[in-house]
Amino acid sequence: MKNEGVDVVLCEFGSVGTALGRALLDSGVPVFCYFRGQDASEKLKSKRQRKYLPKFAGIFSVSRSLVDNLARVGATHSNTHVLPSGVDTRRFTPREKTPNSFIAIGRLIAKKRPDITVRALCQAARSCDDATLTVIGAGEMRNECEEIVRKEGMTERVHFLGELSHQEVCEHLAASEYFLQYSVTSPSGDTEGTPTSIQEALSAGCVVISTRHASIPDLISEGETDFLVAERDEAAFRDRIAEAMSRRIDVEKMSANSRNYVLEHLDTEKLYRQLEEIMSAAVGNA
Repeated sequence: MKNEGVDVVLCEFGSVGTALGRALLDSGVPVFCYFRGQDASEKLKSKRQRKYLPKFAGIFSVSRSLVDNLARVGATHSNTHVLPSGVDTRRFTPREKTPNSFIAIGRLIAKKRPDITVRALCQAARSCDDATLTVIGAGEMRNECEEIVRKEGMTERVHFLGELSHQEVCEHLAASEYFLQYSVTSPSGDTEGTPTSIQEALSAGCVVISTRHASIPDLISEGETDFLVAERDEAAFRDRIAEAMSRRIDVEKMSANSRNYVLEHLDTEKLYRQLEEIMSAAVGNA
């Protein structure tokens, strides 16, 4: 790194920085770690984090909840900054929404409980003839989710598209009214950081219905932009979806609120500038 003139190192994820630990510190170059989810939840068992993190130039985290996770195992740093991953607000934009269109995006894995999402949607949709759900993503729970949809008799209204390109995701979000994500702590202890899909949905003007999990509440102004339920309260999740289908929610107002929140707090250009300023200060002090 010295030979190449490296001024500062940013390790993503945090587990990369702690794994390289001593080698990075011996270089004399300021080192930062950026924690984004699993590296500050399921992978918090390593003693390396407690040993090396205080010696780095600083820590970034996408959420306060992950910083709290680190602190609980003694992995703290005086130069800690919470910076969400953010979203490209020029790419993820709203357009005319399809009424009662719901979308879920992400890996079909335990910490996202896609089975609960599709079951809740199917049950709520029994009283709403035009409601649809688009599921984008792949994972080991896809077969289980498809079987739920078959048993509920909703195969014509719930569509599994698998993995799509970023541009295709943009297009689907832009036209969807509601975004669904039922995040929970997985059996292994894995949690979300600041879900990128939720940030992108907000930027596209979707009304989000999700859970009070990890840092998701940090992105949500309940009743103003979106709705949250407690983890593992499937009935409440279903009821929120049914409420949305009943058209008792001012979708246009909440959609505008979501977009405005992202422009102010989650725009990647603003967040990148903050990141660069913090790291530049460390180089100046080295």
